[in-house]
Amino acid sequence: MSPKDALIDDHDRFELEDAKAAARKANTISTVDEAVKEELFSSQEKFQLRVNNQKLGLVRALLKIGNWDDAKHLMTLMPPQYCLSMDDRVRRNLSRLISIGIDDIYRSNSGLPTLIANRIKPMETKSVKYFKSASSFQEFVDDVYPLIQFIGPFIFSDTLLMTKLIRIFNVVIKREKSSKEKKNLESGEQDIAVDNDNSIDSFVCEKDYELTPQLKACIINILDEVILPGISLTESNCGLAEELWSLLRLFPFETRYRLYHGWKKTPTNALMMKKRASDLKKIKYVMKRLSKENVKPTGRQIGKLSHSNPSFLFETVSNGFVSPSGVDEDLSSTSTIDSTSLDDAYTGHCSLYSFPRSCLRSKPTTTSSYQSLTRLST
Repeated sequence: MSPKDALIDDHDRFELEDAKAAARKANTISTVDEAVKEELFSSQEKFQLRVNNQKLGLVRALLKIGNWDDAKHLMTLMPPQYCLSMDDRVRRNLSRLISIGIDDIYRSNSGLPTLIANRIKPMETKSVKYFKSASSFQEFVDDVYPLIQFIGPFIFSDTLLMTKLIRIFNVVIKREKSSKEKKNLESGEQDIAVDNDNSIDSFVCEKDYELTPQLKACIINILDEVILPGISLTESNCGLAEELWSLLRLFPFETRYRLYHGWKKTPTNALMMKKRASDLKKIKYVMKRLSKENVKPTGRQIGKLSHSNPSFLFETVSNGFVSPSGVDEDLSSTSTIDSTSLDDAYTGHCSLYSFPRSCLRSKPTTTSSYQSLTRLST
């Protein structure tokens, strides 16, 4: 089958080096014209490697009929995530397979009103012969979770699938909190405060799904390795960011802080490196034109950029101010920043309290400038 493995390895290595070069160029300012580097693959050769790749075609066909085991075996023979990064049809077929796997669980645990939930139709699975939908969360962990873990951040191609996963996890965690509240009331212990909009009495649930420690670990891993990096590859999806916040707000501060910290780590695959470099160029472009006269328009632009990667954005923006109060003023000037971005900004800047005092003395900052960030999360 064509192309040869050596050619695929060279192509993957070239794409990674090209992404690293784009990241370096975005992080440096040079007044000297760089020498034109001779490309190993022409644009026509890259196109042929994507379109006329028989190995990718076989992987697509196997995923289309639900033969996950053989498809995974073929993908592991190629460079890591090569199939997912080079072929959008592979990503879509794998996303469809995951959607089929969670279909039964989602229709019972969508968290939508009863009238709407009853209208959700089962997915068409006639062409999928070797994969079935999970009927319990134990089957989800055993059969569907490996697929979600394999697709990683490339789940960004299917924002509907990301929304379904977020809603399922949202219902499960809320149900667990509600059951603990009822046990405390029955045992005479102190009541746990729960928001009215977090009530799960109206949720559709035909089966008894329990939040086990194994399932909770899977949820956190999916958020850390799949959904948050996947959102970084989307383009300013405010609705998805708000849907994500409805889930993140159920976790304690420590868990959210760890997730946000992992969100801003340097990416390792070529597609995310190029997206990070592109976002950095846009941020620098906006910050260069920031002045007292255009604070509100600049805040709106920053708000739109923050939907995809708030951790990285606010860290970059804060480096452009003398004190964090400048970040506070800029963020307060816009209403386009979603709840996840506001929580990320507040959570991230809280870490400044743990800095050595010698570091804080080097800048004319005050405690009140840090405390002013608290109103961003209210």
